[in-house]
Amino acid sequence: MASTEALDTMIDYIARNYMDSIAIVDLEREAGMSRFAITRQFQQAFQISPMRWIWRFRVSKAAILLDGYPDLPCRDIAYICGFESPSHFCRLFRGILGVSPSHFRGKNQGDNQSNSSWPALGRKRNS
Repeated sequence: MASTEALDTMIDYIARNYMDSIAIVDLEREAGMSRFAITRQFQQAFQISPMRWIWRFRVSKAAILLDGYPDLPCRDIAYICGFESPSHFCRLFRGILGVSPSHFRGKNQGDNQSNSSWPALGRKRNS
């Protein structure tokens, strides 16, 4: 499988399964690549590890839910987005976006432009 095709396959897999537990072995099986090759692909394309990319993807999904469903508890959003615990979710959310989930929700209430301030997951480099 060509490297960009393999990367696209892994990203599609993550997008379909982010709410479940995802391990590198799942990406190995999906892309038919070794752990080393997968890590190298993500580092070259996004400058982060595959797991960090998955965490950023999950946080971006959580931010959408926080913004769109103000009555949905943060605890539920954490589990919906595939985090193992609410504390892990809060720690990663704060680390990636710089604010807690509850602060993000309060800050973005009624703000239609909130999505523009989220950090990008990373962009593929032009080959």
